[in-house]
Amino acid sequence: MGRRIMWGTTLVVSLLVLVAVMGYQMNYFLSYPVNVDVQVIHSTSLRFPAVTICPYPRNNMMTMGRSPLAVREAYQQVVGEEYPGLRNASRELENLLNTKDLWDATAWNVSAMIHECYQGRGVLCNETGAFTLIYTLFGPCLTFRGAPTTLAGSYHGLYVKLG
Repeated sequence: MGRRIMWGTTLVVSLLVLVAVMGYQMNYFLSYPVNVDVQVIHSTSLRFPAVTICPYPRNNMMTMGRSPLAVREAYQQVVGEEYPGLRNASRELENLLNTKDLWDATAWNVSAMIHECYQGRGVLCNETGAFTLIYTLFGPCLTFRGAPTTLAGSYHGLYVKLG
């Protein structure tokens, strides 16, 4: 019985301390006035940055930017022999094709990865700019160059849904 009284007293005292601390903190929070100063500055000289999207090599840096299925299809179209495996097929295609043709034949379809794209709130990317195909160290990538913007901030950025 004594232990129950001790635990009950401890619980009640703990709850009273909790309520007292919360009350003190609420009183402290409400005692100071809150001023919010918001400035919206429209600028005609803001430039929207170019954004580049490249596929990431998940397993092997040697196949960076290349789809294994596309390598197989390109090998069978160009060489016409039995597929020797990704590494050997890639080497043989590198010897037969120039770099641009190799990337075009074996690259990931980056544009198919973009399901939705907005520049700002509710404005489609196609209305404000365009994605252009560029060739980088990572293979073919898409770069978006949007229209100049008049407002800065996260609500006026680029929103891309990849799949």
